[in-house]
Amino acid sequence: PNEERDRNVYRVNNRFWAERPITQTMIDWASGDVKCLFDLYDAQMNHVATRGWIRGWKVKSKCVDASNNRLTLRDKIHQIYQIRTDNVGRFIGTGGQNIRKLCDEVPGSYYQITHQGNRGKKCDICVYADNKAAMIQALQQTKQYA
Repeated sequence: PNEERDRNVYRVNNRFWAERPITQTMIDWASGDVKCLFDLYDAQMNHVATRGWIRGWKVKSKCVDASNNRLTLRDKIHQIYQIRTDNVGRFIGTGGQNIRKLCDEVPGSYYQITHQGNRGKKCDICVYADNKAAMIQALQQTKQYA
């Protein structure tokens, strides 16, 4: 970690990070911060691997599933579907139960609220699926919340 970081630099120049060209010190500090994130990720995954369950959730599988979903979104087809903003809460469900149910009913599907409009207006939901047949099924399931 960046334990040797001189915090006085911000008192001298509050726009330190806006300066260009970037100095070697800036590169060292930034890369040290990023390295800490990798170390934190490893520590958290090791913690989950040794415990497995937290508050009744099988955490490791949930973390891995979420990570895999995000990594593979670029390989999926997607389509924007609109629902009324008044129905967003019902779409998500208590604690996310409705979205989880939709994902379970259409394996490989993923739902993301991409834009929330004003009350009474429409809200964009980006629906991801593995193939065209799964997309049709996912959209049919989503229609109940329109």
